[in-house]
Amino acid sequence: MTSKRFSLLFGIVLFLSAPLIPAPAFAQDLSEEKIKEFEALVTEAAGFKRDGDHEAAIERFEAAAAINNHPRLQMEIASSHVALENCHEAESTYEDILDRDDIRDDLRDDIHQRLRSLRPCPEEGRLSIGCALTDGDVKLRLLREDGSPSREGLCPIIWTVTPGNYTVVAQGPGGATGEAEAVVRPGRTTEEFIEFEDDSSERPTWVPYAGYGALAAGAGFLTAAIVGDLGTASRSEALRAARDSGDAELTAQWVRHNESVQTRTTVFYVSGALFLVAGGGVLAWHFTGPTEPQTGELSWSVAASPTSARLLVRW
Repeated sequence: MTSKRFSLLFGIVLFLSAPLIPAPAFAQDLSEEKIKEFEALVTEAAGFKRDGDHEAAIERFEAAAAINNHPRLQMEIASSHVALENCHEAESTYEDILDRDDIRDDLRDDIHQRLRSLRPCPEEGRLSIGCALTDGDVKLRLLREDGSPSREGLCPIIWTVTPGNYTVVAQGPGGATGEAEAVVRPGRTTEEFIEFEDDSSERPTWVPYAGYGALAAGAGFLTAAIVGDLGTASRSEALRAARDSGDAELTAQWVRHNESVQTRTTVFYVSGALFLVAGGGVLAWHFTGPTEPQTGELSWSVAASPTSARLLVRW
């Protein structure tokens, strides 16, 4: 009864692959419970393999082999590894079969032929990276498991790397960032698709209001400075009139007044320029994200006369 049931189950597996081994009777005795468990596992594995889900098939075949490690199960496991391009795993499984004493010589020859078709197994794997963003360049950095850098490039890209665990860090336009973990296996292509998060959503909501406030303050300071400049002609005329009159005290008052206005106007120009630059920078950072570092420097100079002041800003 037991041998007939196993022969039926191996017939299911045999239907999925070439008839490599005759189904021998099992020498070991199994309980009805174990036989039913074995039957369910082999049936599930056959279904998964038929549907192309080789990873699930391998899992069920290995569980069945833990109950009774028939060489036909190992052949099915090896063929599923081949379908998954797991060259090293398939090679190891075929070699395990060759180490057995219960297989025929024609099967050994067939396994040797299969091994020759596999070897040499590739020592490197491929990592294919795609990105959700399509506008602008997306910069990629490939980090090894220990965090050390391995490669850099622009998305999309395919890298050929040594097997192992990797982290892909992406930096998109507008401050968008993304990250993906990848496991690269020898002889296989691992595909990862990176989704992005806009880090501007994490910035405080008051930031744009501060930027607009700085722009308004800068505009106010510059307006006050311009108004001060508009009175330059009248103050100059009053100073000349005081000098012409010979009134030393009046002349001194107008000199002090003009110097005070000149200092105040200079402060207004400088303050206005700084507030405009600061406000514009804050708004640019908030709405567009970090930008490439600038090679130039911000500088300014003030040209002053006894009755006026001019500010020149260089960026």
